[in-house]
Amino acid sequence: MVKKIKVMLVDDEYMILEGLTYLLHHLPNNDIEVSFTAENAQEAIAYLKKNEVDVVLTDISMPDMNGLKMIEKMKAMNHRLSFIVMSGYQEFCYAKKAIDFGVLSYLVKPIDKFELQSAFEQFNSQKLMNSRELSFLKGDTTFDNLSFLSGKFLVAHNSHNIPFSTVDYIINQQMISLSVTDVNYIEAPILLEQINSKTSLTKFIDKVERILFYRQYNFFTSNEFVGFYEKNYSELLKCRVSDLSLFFNRLFDEVMKLTPRVGDVKHLYIQLMTDCYHHFSNNDIQSLEDYFKTVSNVNSIFELSEVSQKQIEQLVDKTQYSSHVLDILEIIQNEFTQELSLKVLSDRLYLNSVYLGQVVKRETGLTFSELLNKKRVSYAQKLLITTKKGVEEICYCVGYTNLGYFYKTFKKLCGESPRSYREKYIK
Repeated sequence: MVKKIKVMLVDDEYMILEGLTYLLHHLPNNDIEVSFTAENAQEAIAYLKKNEVDVVLTDISMPDMNGLKMIEKMKAMNHRLSFIVMSGYQEFCYAKKAIDFGVLSYLVKPIDKFELQSAFEQFNSQKLMNSRELSFLKGDTTFDNLSFLSGKFLVAHNSHNIPFSTVDYIINQQMISLSVTDVNYIEAPILLEQINSKTSLTKFIDKVERILFYRQYNFFTSNEFVGFYEKNYSELLKCRVSDLSLFFNRLFDEVMKLTPRVGDVKHLYIQLMTDCYHHFSNNDIQSLEDYFKTVSNVNSIFELSEVSQKQIEQLVDKTQYSSHVLDILEIIQNEFTQELSLKVLSDRLYLNSVYLGQVVKRETGLTFSELLNKKRVSYAQKLLITTKKGVEEICYCVGYTNLGYFYKTFKKLCGESPRSYREKYIK
């Protein structure tokens, strides 16, 4: 049984409502049901709040609220509604606005039976097109069977109530809408591509996930990620425990250049972190369980890098350092933004500064100053990418009092200036 098209009629003249009802009931191949007639916009809006309607056939000129204003309000309530507007010849200036609102058809009174029939045939064609587009968006068919989509646009966005075929997906832990449109000026799209014979919904979703996760648009084939784990595992084996934080900073930089599939990079981090615990700690590997769960749910590379650095800090804490070195590492971790020096800390710990410096160097492979700079620069990297703070402000935020020294230290550890580092990741 063919589903009836539910129509609501809106006009402030009772006789016109009666005439339209009669006309719609006697159209050829009739599949129309007049669900409701309203004599003003408020009455029509109240009905729509509680009832399902497919098409609203409305007059432009009404006393309490004109038809275009009513359409705007109704679209906000249900973006899938279709509208046919009608007016007298003297109001034809409204036609352009009606077209801008995306109405199905614009009819001039007195309504011609054949024009009205044509408007509903257009509605049926649009409904069939929407059905096919939705089938494509749900992955139920391929482009080969939908060549009519060629030239249209596939867009991922966070908009609401847009008048296009739309299917919602959970991508990167977020609700994202995918739509097929005839236009390419959707406001603030996450990704918009023109559809052609090579369009793949699966690949499109993968791109959207990468954009959300990496906040940039570099898409590479999986071949460029082949051997990436083996290379980094070899480098990991050459590290001392004190090098692990820097190792994961370098890993972050390399991953940002390649932007591999999100699932692949999460698996990489989990595997390398497991290797760290096997190689550097005798602690039970079960201590990583929370890390594995967290990595599965992160939705950005920056969050992944942050939780990994925290995990490394826990590993370092559990490594067999002397109590003096553990005290130094804890102070650096908690107080790196303050003025710190080996002399200040040696007085605080009631130890000889030369002796303390030797112990730190022997056990970590780095001087106290190098450990402090690594922590400060690591935090500066995070602020450069995740905030809009100026470089000078970040310099003071992480504990430096001299901007020139901050630039020199940052470039020594990162191979580039703070500004270049920010520009590389914030596009």
